[in-house]
Amino acid sequence: MSSDTIWSRIREKPFRPFRLNTSDGKSFEVFHPEMILLTKNRVTIAIHDPQLDVENELPDREVVISPLHVASLEDVPGRETQSR
Repeated sequence: MSSDTIWSRIREKPFRPFRLNTSDGKSFEVFHPEMILLTKNRVTIAIHDPQLDVENELPDREVVISPLHVASLEDVPGRETQSR
């Protein structure tokens, strides 16, 4: 998938949470535009696992993916933008 297509989804107003599916079958949910950093050659997604640290809203780790390995983007049903 092109970086431009991903960028368009990130910049939508209002932001709609989405699931990013990769070519190897993994998926990552993006609930807020600040959870994702996009460059021409990389997609970096912040991962927060509330089960590991319920008190802290900072991400626990990040995943880096090539935009070429993004197979699809889809809405996350029933989720609204989380504002901070």
